Amino acid sequence: SIFPTMTHPLKTPRLGVLAPAGPPLDQARLAAGFRSLQDLGLEVVTPRDAYPTHGYLAGTDEARAEEFNTLATRDDLDLLLCVRGGYGTLRILDRIDYQTAAKRPKVLIGYSDITALQLALYRHAGWKGLSGAMLAVEWPAPDPRWLEPYWRLLSGATSVSLAPVDDSRPRAL
Repeated sequence: SIFPTMTHPLKTPRLGVLAPAGPPLDQARLAAGFRSLQDLGLEVVTPRDAYPTHGYLAGTDEARAEEFNTLATRDDLDLLLCVRGGYGTLRILDRIDYQTAAKRPKVLIGYSDITALQLALYRHAGWKGLSGAMLAVEWPAPDPRWLEPYWRLLSGATSVSLAPVDDSRPRAL
């Protein structure tokens, strides 16, 4: 196990994986990311067997939106984890079934281009998002320094604070 003293805190031991933006840049890192999650005792659910490159995207707009919508309908998933960011998420926002997503809230994990999808889901479906480690980027070699806080945050054992760490106050520039 990557982090032997920590077990995953999820209600269900499975999470969905999707690639709404770019394809994995390295198939070996993608496979290592899957292994890392499985080593933690998680079942990884993905609607696709592979992430074909369609230009600089992980499939056509239709295929990437369908992948999201398929995972969003599943009641047995609490989390959706993105393969990577890149570009292309904005191109599928109008194809997302927000009404169905609102009936089955989940947490979408990713960053970079994934932020657009996180914000759209928050606004239109009430989903939560986490700017966090992605499958083919950080998960191939997870670092225990971020792994424990990552799980604690997802489990609700700790909260996120936007308060400054000193006496400073934010100011508009």
